[in-house]
Amino acid sequence: MAEQSNVRPRTLNDLICACRNIDQSINDIIDLVSRDYVLHWIEHLVTSDTEARAIFKRDFWVMVNNLSARRSLVKRALSLWG
Repeated sequence: MAEQSNVRPRTLNDLICACRNIDQSINDIIDLVSRDYVLHWIEHLVTSDTEARAIFKRDFWVMVNNLSARRSLVKRALSLWG
């Protein structure tokens, strides 16, 4: 007999909630890193902290999206081999 799993299937709402939590955590990390490390290094090169934070946040999200896209490509390639 097949063993029944007690884990309920994920719904769209569960995934949306998880994505929002992850996005918020990433935003918090970006804010802390930019405040504690990046702005300290480039404060004499930019005209405002707000502008520097916005640029850093935008570039960081581009990096996160690129990593996600590459992970998807690797996952697809591995599924074709396995």
